[in-house]
Amino acid sequence: MQKKLIAKAAAAFALAGGLTLASQAGASAAGTVSVTPATGLTSGATVTVSATGLTANLEHFVGLCGTVGGQYACDATGVVSVTTNASGAASTPLTVKKTFTGTVGGGGSVTVDCGAVQCVIGVYNADGSAGASTNVAFS
Repeated sequence: MQKKLIAKAAAAFALAGGLTLASQAGASAAGTVSVTPATGLTSGATVTVSATGLTANLEHFVGLCGTVGGQYACDATGVVSVTTNASGAASTPLTVKKTFTGTVGGGGSVTVDCGAVQCVIGVYNADGSAGASTNVAFS
């Protein structure tokens, strides 16, 4: 089951990465994400991720991502699944790492150092077609 979750999440975030890079806005218009705390993070810290404006009663994946060498990569091993409520809102804890091996589209991987590149926490549906993200910063 965990391998299936990681595979679904990696696919969602790979697709979402294309949306994010194409929009250059850092988030799609489908929702809003907030993270507490969002700055001064340390590796292994647990943050609270809250999302609103998403599709109601639908599974979404929450994870940490960054762009390295033009490739959007996410920490697939740290992704969590959350189901939105009837209003399209959800909240979940997420453990973040300053440095991780990120999964990129096509199944490749790259080392992401969130101390050297801008990282985001994203919330996306299973096919990556809708969701949102917000910047986070590590100390």
